[in-house]
Amino acid sequence: MPITDGSTSLTSKSFTMSIALLKANTQDKDYLFELRLLTMVDHLAIAGICLSVEEHWLRVTEHFDAYHLIVHDAVRVGAVKYSESDGTLNIMQLQIHPDYQGRGIGRNVLNLLIERTVASTISLTVLKANPAKRLYERMGFSVIGEDELEFQMSFRS
Repeated sequence: MPITDGSTSLTSKSFTMSIALLKANTQDKDYLFELRLLTMVDHLAIAGICLSVEEHWLRVTEHFDAYHLIVHDAVRVGAVKYSESDGTLNIMQLQIHPDYQGRGIGRNVLNLLIERTVASTISLTVLKANPAKRLYERMGFSVIGEDELEFQMSFRS
């Protein structure tokens, strides 16, 4: 079955966390822009990439229909942008607000995507300077390629 939007309770080894993935709408663009700046600017700077405000805004609006807000305890805590085609679910962005990082939310979102997709492969890229790579590896993603800035990673379900 395709990924279903709405509340889903996930159980991890240490706790149960209720996560909702809600389709983003145009009223969410300012939140998504702020979230992008909070979660991406430092990682991009370490990689030697300095984007203008306009370039960040373009990244938010690009493939906007693929954005989903991550809601935990009725609070927006991040966003995930993904698309599914040809047997692959491609995660374009997974951003957890800094105030909520380190609480297992990213892991639970990945579990939800893994459990709910019919795709045989999940792919993503991660900046080499981004510590989220360790999370992806713990979740079973493997590096399948790299360029100067990013690792390409894949998960086979």
